[in-house]
Amino acid sequence: AAEAVKTKIEQIETITISKQINLLAFFMISLCTILAFRIGSFVSKRIVHPIKSISSTLTDIRESQDYSLRVSVERKDEIGRLALEVNNLIDYIETENLYKAQQRRLLQQKAEQDALTKVLNKERISQYLQEALDRHCSENTEMAVLFLDIDDFKIFNDKYGHHVGDQVLLFLTSLLTRESEGTVGRVGGDEFLVIIEKPDNVRSLDQCLRQIEEKAGSSDCCLPIYCCIGAVRIDFAVVEGETLSAEKAIGLADSAMYRVKNNGKNGHLILEYPGSETANT
Repeated sequence: AAEAVKTKIEQIETITISKQINLLAFFMISLCTILAFRIGSFVSKRIVHPIKSISSTLTDIRESQDYSLRVSVERKDEIGRLALEVNNLIDYIETENLYKAQQRRLLQQKAEQDALTKVLNKERISQYLQEALDRHCSENTEMAVLFLDIDDFKIFNDKYGHHVGDQVLLFLTSLLTRESEGTVGRVGGDEFLVIIEKPDNVRSLDQCLRQIEEKAGSSDCCLPIYCCIGAVRIDFAVVEGETLSAEKAIGLADSAMYRVKNNGKNGHLILEYPGSETANT
């Protein structure tokens, strides 16, 4: 009987230990699950989320090409230092892009500008004239084209030297730009093309040309400058639907200029298109 009781007690103890082991295993599994969840949440918050934020910013920069965007730097650990280095890299790329854009603009300006006077060169002023003609044609509005030649410019260079001749050209281009409020281009050594689009100046073209002649020949200039100016005023409201090429417009203004030159120089002639001569001095 004693042996049977002892066996029974051992069985009960075995079952109890087994239950305790199972309970402990369940507790450990639960603890590991909770720890895994907490660790995962910690890793997500401290590592994954910041990296996703960095990646998202870089994606936005790539898609928008907006290099003013920056990664948020909120920490001082390794992730924070990584974000800071990414921002430094973006700063470098932005600076390089700005520099390259500036260089491209400078090269474009050099390709379009006259080296001495900085007004448009012959090729670019011709392109701009065609663009202006097309624009005013579509809008049925007026514009004017001037062709200007400096009288006896060779005398300036021969008598006073090329330095003085250059100063004359610089003064004249500044005067043309200011008085006409138009776009000026140099098409030859002493020849200039001016495109006037401002409505008031187109309508009062004769007065505008007289002011240019007066100020060019005044004592305010280093030396009196006399010019032959041929102009054509184009009214697209009258020639509605008719296209006009830059070559033809330049030819009309050039023809008017030569009529002034052959008539004694130092003056201007305005032609109306379509129409005829309206002013001559």
